[in-house]
Amino acid sequence: MKRKIERDKYMTAINWSVKELMFSSISIDISIKGLRLESPKKFFKGDQIIIAINGTKVKGSIVWCQKFGLHYQIGIEFYRLTGAQNKKIVDILSTINWNKPLMDN
Repeated sequence: MKRKIERDKYMTAINWSVKELMFSSISIDISIKGLRLESPKKFFKGDQIIIAINGTKVKGSIVWCQKFGLHYQIGIEFYRLTGAQNKKIVDILSTINWNKPLMDN
């Protein structure tokens, strides 16, 4: 299935928690709808996650988890973003894409 919204590379340190376990790892990419990051352990589809992104906590749900080398990669879908959280994600995407050419309409 093709992704509805493309993600942009976004490699940065991310603090996050699942089931009261706390982790710090590297994000891989981001979109307005979600994030992919490295995980030291396996989690399952539907597990709830809290992510700290540039000082803002965002809730999400794990939509997939796959073994990748010595670690796992997990795909996260954000949910119930407040206006401030949505703005923070938009600001991150704007910073990543500041030099991309605009599409002609």
